[in-house]
Amino acid sequence: MESLAVFVSIIILAIFSSAFVAVALSFSDHKVARGFVFVFAPLSSAAGIWLGYAAKSTGSWVMGLIIVALGAFSIWNSNRNR
Repeated sequence: MESLAVFVSIIILAIFSSAFVAVALSFSDHKVARGFVFVFAPLSSAAGIWLGYAAKSTGSWVMGLIIVALGAFSIWNSNRNR
């Protein structure tokens, strides 16, 4: 059971980190960075929706909402910087 908890923690860490990477890259003017934003942001947003929907607890819903908001902000910020 402990290994399963570690595995789930690593998955959630990967989801959160992809959202933060997308936000960080959205401030860049480089064309490749924008490409990564448009890859990471939808993936993290989809993972956030799945996290909020799959687990029925309030904590997972809030975490999913934060991830979706970060993904949406990174796409908005990347388009705004054009």
